[in-house]
Amino acid sequence: MATYLINTLPFDISESDEQATNPASNLNNDFPNMVWKSNGRTGAHVNVRVDVDAEWDTVALYDCNLQAGDTVRLRAANSPATTVSDPLIDQTLTVDGETGESGNLVFYHGGAIRGLNNVRLDITFAAGNPATEVQASRLIVGIRLEADGIDVGSDFNFEDPSRIENYRGIQIVDAYDMKQSWKFSISNVDSVDFVKNWRSFLRANNGKTILFIPDTVNGLHHQESILGRIQGQTNAGLVSSDTYRINLYIREA
Repeated sequence: MATYLINTLPFDISESDEQATNPASNLNNDFPNMVWKSNGRTGAHVNVRVDVDAEWDTVALYDCNLQAGDTVRLRAANSPATTVSDPLIDQTLTVDGETGESGNLVFYHGGAIRGLNNVRLDITFAAGNPATEVQASRLIVGIRLEADGIDVGSDFNFEDPSRIENYRGIQIVDAYDMKQSWKFSISNVDSVDFVKNWRSFLRANNGKTILFIPDTVNGLHHQESILGRIQGQTNAGLVSSDTYRINLYIREA
């Protein structure tokens, strides 16, 4: 079992297959109703450019309509042209997801941190996927923080942020979409890892969106993962001379 927390780097769109009303630039924001849609079933692709000094080791397509049997070819290089002609990463990813779901997730983790500033995704539907175009809410390119797993007893919640007021015998409802959240702990964090990596990660990502994947190996990460923000107070307790326990609450953006 492995748990990932992945920061989200900003990027520009180098080139893409897109609908005018649903451009690929929507993949760079956190509004779930602003999505990228391709022009059709074939030729769906997007090429993004991160800052030349940025480093990353993980790419994820979040809240998409891909399902088991579809494939995503990921290529990366130092220019849009060489992502096609001479990529330094060329990996075909399989999709874990269920038929008819729109909230699926596909991600790539390559191990080594990369400095390549152009990343391209080419998406191919399997014959059994009835979708007429690719749709996705967010593309994440970033560095992951990895832990052995979340502790038993962690809480997954559905939160209703709607505002309800009673006025002269009637209820006035200002309805908002349901938000998912995780309240969890991660134990057995080595003290050197905590000081070197966790402190800086948590401090740098205060108020920013991160992708949280509680379990990357159970095949259900497309249902469990959320793109959200760290809420409230994050704390860590020293449980032995060289081990920390970290407590976090992450709420869907």
